[in-house]
Amino acid sequence: MKARSARSTVNHSPKADEKATVNKTPDKTCLVKKATTLPFKTTSLTACLALALYGLPVTGNIAHAGPENGVVVSGSGSISKTAAQTLIQQNSQNMAINWDSYNVASGERVQYIQPNSQSVSLNRILSSDGSRIAGNIDANGKVHKSGTSTNFD
Repeated sequence: MKARSARSTVNHSPKADEKATVNKTPDKTCLVKKATTLPFKTTSLTACLALALYGLPVTGNIAHAGPENGVVVSGSGSISKTAAQTLIQQNSQNMAINWDSYNVASGERVQYIQPNSQSVSLNRILSSDGSRIAGNIDANGKVHKSGTSTNFD
């Protein structure tokens, strides 16, 4: 009786973008084909997050990027935005702003710089989705919001 070789050959050449490993056991060798290599580094955490987020519904009440599309419609002032801050520079004693939406996420800030403590800024929210305030709104005068309901986190 002939002794079996611990090594045998497998006729398979993996494609250039695939990786393969050889698993050896005392009586046979087999080639195990792995998944195609991705052009970026993945980890178990990124894979889990991607799968977890894939099925989440998208809703209009998610707070993000501060108030959106503000237009001064009465009085005078300006609006500027960065990633986490919205700055409203009010130049007149009274000012009115129409906003498409008014959400402030945790870590975000909306700051009103007004002429004095008696200054008033009226903020009309045109969206029917409501507002969510989880971040900060600062003012040295008075700020009023009208339109939709507000959730404070």
